[in-house]
Amino acid sequence: MNFDLRALLTLDGLHLDHVVLDEQSGRIVVEVHSTTPTPVCPRCGTPSSRTRSTYTRTLADLPWGGRRVVWRLRVRRCPCLCSSCPQRIFAERFQTLTVPFARRTSRLADSLRAVGLALGGRGGERLAGLCSLVVGRKALLTLVRRVPPPSVAAVRVLGMDDWAYRKGQTYGTILVDHESRRVIDLLPDRKPNTLAAWLHAHPGVQIMTRDRAVVYANGIRQGAPETVQVADRWHLLKNLGEAVLRGLLGHGEDLKVAFAEPLPKPGESSAEALDSPELNLMPPQPDVSPHKQAQFDRIHALRAGGRSFRSIAFELQLSRNTVKKYARLDRCPERIRRPRGQAIAAYESYLVERFNAGQRNARRLWEEICTQGFTGSASVVRHYMSDIRRQHGVTGRRDDGSSDRPQALVPTGARRPTLATLAFTVIREPEERNDRERDWMDKLMQTNDEVASVVTLAQQFADMVRRRDPSELGTWLRAATDSGIAALKGFAQGVWSDLEAVREGMWQAWSNGRVEGHVNKLKLVKRQMYGRAKFDLLRARLLAASG
Repeated sequence: MNFDLRALLTLDGLHLDHVVLDEQSGRIVVEVHSTTPTPVCPRCGTPSSRTRSTYTRTLADLPWGGRRVVWRLRVRRCPCLCSSCPQRIFAERFQTLTVPFARRTSRLADSLRAVGLALGGRGGERLAGLCSLVVGRKALLTLVRRVPPPSVAAVRVLGMDDWAYRKGQTYGTILVDHESRRVIDLLPDRKPNTLAAWLHAHPGVQIMTRDRAVVYANGIRQGAPETVQVADRWHLLKNLGEAVLRGLLGHGEDLKVAFAEPLPKPGESSAEALDSPELNLMPPQPDVSPHKQAQFDRIHALRAGGRSFRSIAFELQLSRNTVKKYARLDRCPERIRRPRGQAIAAYESYLVERFNAGQRNARRLWEEICTQGFTGSASVVRHYMSDIRRQHGVTGRRDDGSSDRPQALVPTGARRPTLATLAFTVIREPEERNDRERDWMDKLMQTNDEVASVVTLAQQFADMVRRRDPSELGTWLRAATDSGIAALKGFAQGVWSDLEAVREGMWQAWSNGRVEGHVNKLKLVKRQMYGRAKFDLLRARLLAASG
């Protein structure tokens, strides 16, 4: 079946012999030959007027109307007429159509490469199949790997952050040009020498933003010592919150007393108590588990013997962060019972009402609130009712018909905040705290002198960061060091060691926020490849996505 499609083809330097629809395979076959009178040697550029032989070259092309397209080119082999040229025989080239040794047209290769960059191997293979492009996942990834990395222009403001091959184990480094807002390179690790080598190869960086990592600070000093380092403000506040949390860990007993809710007055009715401050009906828990206390004592004994955090973590099969946390505390942290989920909070008043009416069966109560939209499990209701029965001395689950049965006075929706919640509240902007959080701050200030000092100093530092005013930083660091609080003293020592970057971070307009956004994009690309891609493929896809 022959038909003319000359009007649809761009054949620069080619002559269309004919177009055939192969009924057996369903492919459209385009047969062409070159119209160039004298092919040129690709090595020396000498024209050759002699033809030694011909052969047919087959190329896949973009589909037409859902049908696969194949080009068949009649190619001439010619001898090079230049006696000094080492190329004796050459085949003529088709620069507008394809490249040497390729089995696809250039436009098909570009389309498949774009699909591979966007979706990776398996996803790209599925999409290509829907578009009548027959290609395997490995061929797509090969096309992606052959994409040359974009050239890196002169960078004035550079941001960096780490990203995880496997979280907690292996990390790389992402580099972002703040002014052009794109990723310019990925480094395979976060070693100072690797960063320093990159900076030596790309001079001209004036400002560099980073988190508080020492390895990046050392790498910048080695590779570009004249560069201004800017410590990210968000990481400063994050480190401050961690210091506040460590400062509160040793005061669990005092915090329990400070945050204890008042008991209802004798004879107070259920309706009156529902309007009173809510009670914490959590059953008493042991302060410290024996296993945790034994680990705490063992860590301090090994540290006293001069052992490193890494060796202790390996011996006790703990994470280094846990070992560091325990080593910095004077006593073992108390067990913290996590607050119950909020799914049941909307139904607590109903459960209390049904309890007072005599319904003690948790399973029936769960079935009742499920009809009202509750999506939690029966165990949530069972534990909740168990707390109420234990608090009020109810041993049975059924109503005994007694007129003096105990009444549940208040719902248990209010829970004592966790230490992490309190630490976040301390460094939060005062204008953003609600009434409940302001009440927490008052109770923290009344807990004891050390907790009050932690709160006061932390708020002062957070206020300096938000005001972008480092003028009082030295005074604050001396006050934190002289306070005798180990957590704040350690935080202050870290700021002292990175003082210039912290000062720059407080007043400079640049931050690491844009870099964190590109790390999020990197995670998306990495997860599209199911975490199995090698570094070169991840780098190619991310740089192409950011170009």
